[in-house]
Amino acid sequence: MRQWGELGIDIVSLATSKTYLYHYELGDTFFEVVELSPVKKGKINVHANLLKTERYITINLHLDAEVELCCDRSLDLFYFPIHVDHELIYKFTEEVDDFSDDLLLIGKNESRINLGQHIYDLIILAVPMKKLHPRFKEDNTDDLTWVYSSEKKEQQQENDSDEKKEIDPRWLILKTIKNKNIK
Repeated sequence: MRQWGELGIDIVSLATSKTYLYHYELGDTFFEVVELSPVKKGKINVHANLLKTERYITINLHLDAEVELCCDRSLDLFYFPIHVDHELIYKFTEEVDDFSDDLLLIGKNESRINLGQHIYDLIILAVPMKKLHPRFKEDNTDDLTWVYSSEKKEQQQENDSDEKKEIDPRWLILKTIKNKNIK
């Protein structure tokens, strides 16, 4: 895990079957931890609701963020709003292994959980592949548009049908020979 010390939760001191609330306000320094991060600036409000039982820790994360992105079309900088709700489930176990994305395994002797990597991953996954400045959203560029109109297609179909009608008789003979060889 990367170094997000302020996002660590000491789980040893938490009582069982009790809910704990955590609130974090993160800024630009949060993204500086990752060297090649596609997001460099932003503000994130994190609300974490933690429930600890004897075998599991369940954390419900609610993220409200606004990150600075660079428009793919105009290279203008703009702020993009992100809202994410996600549930993390940690299971105490003897063997620590990557079991699945939904269930995180931690050792019974583990004393801290760091939410930094999870928050970072959720923010980065919420950033769209195609980053467009809000002023370009009215263009409806995400909709499929046809380059050719139906009139051109009809003309092309008519031309194709005319070509089929006007086949040279010599080609017809060759076509029949070809069909006999295929069968």
